Amino acid sequence: ARKVRASAAKLAFAAGGEPLRTLDDARADDGLTHDITGAQARAHGLSIPLRTPEEAAALFWRISEGADFTFFEHYLADEAGHAQDFTAARAALDTFDAFTRAIAATRPADARVLVCSDHGNVEDLSVRGHTVHPVPMLYFGPSAPEVASFTTVADVGRAVMRWLGANGGARDAGGW
Repeated sequence: ARKVRASAAKLAFAAGGEPLRTLDDARADDGLTHDITGAQARAHGLSIPLRTPEEAAALFWRISEGADFTFFEHYLADEAGHAQDFTAARAALDTFDAFTRAIAATRPADARVLVCSDHGNVEDLSVRGHTVHPVPMLYFGPSAPEVASFTTVADVGRAVMRWLGANGGARDAGGW
């Protein structure tokens, strides 16, 4: 059996002493599963509420209330890319698209939403590994001219730090 490794995001949060939400949180309507809808968790026998992408977006915003930063990691498209599985890739992207549209449509005026990837993969299913293709990034929120000049995921990290008030930047109110 393949050993499941923690993602870079999970390791970063652990190193920073910040808790991530768990399956117990998802069961209590206080967290989301990585697949957005809970369908994959349920397929593995876990008792997780089944949600539409739109219901998941509403839960995302409820969880984000009062937070300076809310992080959501979705990797089903990456897994489908590694498996070179077009059907799974399409399903993952369709769900993620519906979730992202609902997030954008219901975004509080002062909230920033940044959708990005750390590498390419699902755009070229002829390759099992990560690609070096540029990855798309979406931003919804108050004016942030610096977003137009992002060229690497490191640019994203620096901007988020400024938005959160690190390195002398002004602290933004509201959740992510």
